[in-house]
Amino acid sequence: MHNNHRRPTSTSQKSDLPVALKVEQRLRLGNEKVSTRQINGAIKVFADLGASGHMDDGFRRSLRLFRLMRKTNTPTAVTYSTLMSRAVRMRKNEVAFRLWGIMLRSDPPPPVDTRSANILMNAFAKESDPSSCRLLLDEMWRTVPVSSSSSSSSSSTLSPFSIPLATNFTMLPPNTTNCAPNIVTYNTLIDGLMRAGDLEGGLRVLEGMTENYIKPDITTFTTLISTVGVPRSETSTFYGSNDPDVAFQLFERLQAPPYNLSPNGKTYCALINVCSRVRRPDLALRTLRIMTNKGWGEGGSKVTGRSKYVNQNIKDAVGAWTATIDACGKSDRVDTAMSLFNNMVSSSVISPNEITCSCLFDVLLKNDKISDALDVFKYMKNAKLQPTDYMYTGMLSVASRMLEKKEEISKEIYVELMSLFSSKESARNRRYSRLHSNNKDDQDVLMSVFLIFYSIDNPDLVCYNTLLSACARVGDVERSLQVLERIKDTGELVPNAKTYAELLKCAFVAKDKNLSDSLWEDVEEMSFTKHPKIMRYRVALLEGGRKWD
Repeated sequence: MHNNHRRPTSTSQKSDLPVALKVEQRLRLGNEKVSTRQINGAIKVFADLGASGHMDDGFRRSLRLFRLMRKTNTPTAVTYSTLMSRAVRMRKNEVAFRLWGIMLRSDPPPPVDTRSANILMNAFAKESDPSSCRLLLDEMWRTVPVSSSSSSSSSSTLSPFSIPLATNFTMLPPNTTNCAPNIVTYNTLIDGLMRAGDLEGGLRVLEGMTENYIKPDITTFTTLISTVGVPRSETSTFYGSNDPDVAFQLFERLQAPPYNLSPNGKTYCALINVCSRVRRPDLALRTLRIMTNKGWGEGGSKVTGRSKYVNQNIKDAVGAWTATIDACGKSDRVDTAMSLFNNMVSSSVISPNEITCSCLFDVLLKNDKISDALDVFKYMKNAKLQPTDYMYTGMLSVASRMLEKKEEISKEIYVELMSLFSSKESARNRRYSRLHSNNKDDQDVLMSVFLIFYSIDNPDLVCYNTLLSACARVGDVERSLQVLERIKDTGELVPNAKTYAELLKCAFVAKDKNLSDSLWEDVEEMSFTKHPKIMRYRVALLEGGRKWD
């Protein structure tokens, strides 16, 4: 799936950017003193903009600022934590490890706190390296004085792992004190074990939390549930790794004393994903019904009202429905999956997203449900969702196969593909992080539409009009006139109001007033002057023509 979903830029990020740019300039010039606090603030602004995708070189600029800082100031633990956390968020874990190494080699290294150690553990977890997570947890406990611990045992036995460290190796600076693990530390460790498929290790950590007076939260149990059905690590022989009953036992356990936790949307999604991985669509449907009955369905308390959690709850509900559709699809219950999709489409609260459509589309193609797959494709077009490359190639392959069989649906598929390619919204989405269009992108889109058009056997007027729409979007007058001549040369097709509306749009984009005047004569002759789109572009051309003259 694309990552076409950026984090929203906060108002503070936008307002702080000018200040960060000034700090960067002052540090480069080196003609005045810049405080460590100011540099840390600038690093945070650049790193945040880079991690959120709103500044392509934002993270690189923060690293350059860090290098400049080391020449004039001493980086603090806040400096390293800021850069490392953004690096992990951007999946640049190797950068996070390198920064930690630089910090350890500094003289003297800054003392770190639990938050900094948790960021390092998160990087290990994202690399599916639970062994390093365990070593770090053990070392964090070693920094805790015996008197500050709630346990009567020595600090060396507080960790549930107690792995002896090599004498020449340490993860934390030697001057670190009281870097006590907290709930985030343990949840991160469980996440690393989940990624490695070690459910047995995760359950052992859960027991260790209780022994160390750290109460598990809903994230703890959600991550443990997510571990069920994940491909097991080579060292794990736990019997319940692929048993959905273990996931449901955890689900019931979190709601019972002494935890008394309430499942959230992510918990339900995790449970349904387990059912999908172990090919149990019946359990996935049952979980979805439980979720709906708990207020996550149409008109439910979790997805209505003005609570600040409503938007996130709706996203979680969509995720649960998507996981259920995926579970049904993987078990060849295609009709059930399609029925769930139609229920989402008709809902006033939840709607299918790109992932929902992609999961269902894949299943429909594999089961030769071409008409249903085309309906999903049309829904994405109407909802302004961007199909994946696989969906494009899949539809082209199907259309080619149907064309060989002389199936009428092949032409409909080609038209939908052409329309989607030539649409303004689709073209903008395909640029992902680019902020502005360019002519090369437009020409590539136009060539793609023409290639699809030439695959159609006996194109009708709808096909030609879709092709004209692509020409109009880029203002290609020459090709649009060639398409018009080709329509007339068929001897069977007659240009309609849609045809001339696209031609006038092309003239407007190309700023060609002469073409507009020429086309208007045909429009008047064919009595299309009152068509809304034709009138709109005619007025725009007349107003623009005065400026162009």
